[in-house]
Amino acid sequence: MKRLPFASGLLLPSAVSRVACVLVLVGALWTAIHWAIVLP
Repeated sequence: MKRLPFASGLLLPSAVSRVACVLVLVGALWTAIHWAIVLP
C-alpha cells in the first residue's frame, strides 16, 4: 500500500486509495482473463 507517491498519499484518504487499489487490481485481472478468453 506504500507504493503510491507521497503527494498522492497526502491528497487521498487511506480508505479511498485502498478502494482505488482494489478497483485497479480487479480491473487488471478482469482484463487479463477477458483477453485470455477472447484472443485464442
